[in-house]
Amino acid sequence: MNDRRDAEQMPLLDMREALEHLSGKTQLYIHMLAVFRKEYADVDAHLEELLREGDGAQAARLAHKLKGAAAHIGAGRLSGLAGELERSLAGNARHDDAARLLAQLKTALMASLEEIGRTAERLTQR
Repeated sequence: MNDRRDAEQMPLLDMREALEHLSGKTQLYIHMLAVFRKEYADVDAHLEELLREGDGAQAARLAHKLKGAAAHIGAGRLSGLAGELERSLAGNARHDDAARLLAQLKTALMASLEEIGRTAERLTQR
């Protein structure tokens, strides 16, 4: 199984799956999306700073936290990439490998945040 290929094939945001786990509680999901946007909007910059400072262990912990939070809102692609970065850092990856993964994560984060905004707006208008 190729984790990267699997992550790339996932939707940016699987609202249906997330709502299923929340027993259809749309207002709770809207709240979770807002909290995610607030708490993780600049996570890529924080990860980059930790890596620049040589704190791979703390960066791995933050990637782990992002992985779980993204999974809870149905952002499977972002969760998969965060998990890949976490594993890479836990395995003492070379700096250029971590930088490559972080660049991919940044792209997925930006796209996911945009999709989260659109989804929250659609749900709020219902």
